[in-house]
Amino acid sequence: MMIPIVAIVMSMAIPIVAILVGYGIFRQKTQVKLKAIEKGVSIPFESEDPYERMAKSRKNAIIATMVGLGIVVFFTVVAFAVDDPEVFSGAAIGAIPFFIGIGLFIDAHLRRKDMEKHKASSPQAPSGQPSSGQSGEL
Repeated sequence: MMIPIVAIVMSMAIPIVAILVGYGIFRQKTQVKLKAIEKGVSIPFESEDPYERMAKSRKNAIIATMVGLGIVVFFTVVAFAVDDPEVFSGAAIGAIPFFIGIGLFIDAHLRRKDMEKHKASSPQAPSGQPSSGQSGEL
């Protein structure tokens, strides 16, 4: 009886903590930027390189997919250890991050295809990337 309760509490607590940490980081960056503006220091804009965004999306996809699989494996092992088939229902929780990871993999793939189309249509290489002299090849 205790395992499902702990699983539910943890599945709720982890995202809440992640949101709070993300908000704290965002707030800290904003305060640093405001202090720099007050002192008259120029702030370089954070340009999002499309290759960097694709790499972040792929990394997040790997993490989310593995977390989902880890949750499924965890509940499967616990179900066999306590010999209670009802614990298998906890493995369904792992489907949520697993499918989020699959969606992020699709996003990374679509970003790559868009970058290939953009590179093929323009003779210049994207900023920050050396030109290979041949358009359309990655």
